[in-house]
Amino acid sequence: MHGWSMTDEDFTAGRADDKAPIIADLMKNEKTPFIVVTPTYYPNRSFVTNIWDDDRPLNERFSKVEVTEVLKAIKAKYRVYDSRDHYAFAGFSMGSVTTWDVLENQLDKFRYFQMMASGYDGDMVALRQRLQQSDLSFDATISAGSNDSTIYGARDSARSLQEFKNVRLFTDRGGEHNLPSAMRQLKYGMTYFFK
Repeated sequence: MHGWSMTDEDFTAGRADDKAPIIADLMKNEKTPFIVVTPTYYPNRSFVTNIWDDDRPLNERFSKVEVTEVLKAIKAKYRVYDSRDHYAFAGFSMGSVTTWDVLENQLDKFRYFQMMASGYDGDMVALRQRLQQSDLSFDATISAGSNDSTIYGARDSARSLQEFKNVRLFTDRGGEHNLPSAMRQLKYGMTYFFK
């Protein structure tokens, strides 16, 4: 999932101002084929504002309503597994906020999560209780660049979830809040998907 003001194509087509690898570059050496979907939480570009907090209701809506529509569309178009063990959700920056929301609201549909460049901004006590009470296992990589101010929230969130054995923190050494760092973080996190 893209970040604030980004588009659904930033991870697949790249951006002219970044020399980041795109998803296809990261998948070159994958032995098992999988489908990557890059939806957007913006209903249209008129929802992009100069205030990133304006995205928060869109993140929540996506995690509660639209993500299930995306899954239905994937299952209608492709022959895919129905088990949550074969689904991952990852996001960068505000897309990471969406990923936290998907962990909170759709644990029955996804097993693997990667939150890049964001800590959890909700009620961590309530999230921990929900995860503790669930019979569903999950795997999460929480990451940020070492030169990205979001590293502090990522570290705090990882510490708060350290009781769960499949939660890890990854720090992209020298990484900033940009696509090159996000792609390195994603490459690391993908090593834990579907294991």
